[in-house]
Amino acid sequence: EQGKGIINNLGVLRSKPLSEWGLLDENTTKVLNWDKSVSAVAHQFDRDDELNKHLKGVRKQFLNNYW
Repeated sequence: EQGKGIINNLGVLRSKPLSEWGLLDENTTKVLNWDKSVSAVAHQFDRDDELNKHLKGVRKQFLNNYW
């Protein structure tokens, strides 16, 4: 079931941003389950513009530091 198991399938939540669902911790940018625990696996994170933008920045910073 979405948001309750080990894999949180974010692709089904495209009707509004994860932050509006209350599933994105705005302080840590961690994806949350419905019970507010941190999701172990966030599948299809690229479907959320805010999270995708954040992770692209993290990836770019990582590459700049280690490439």
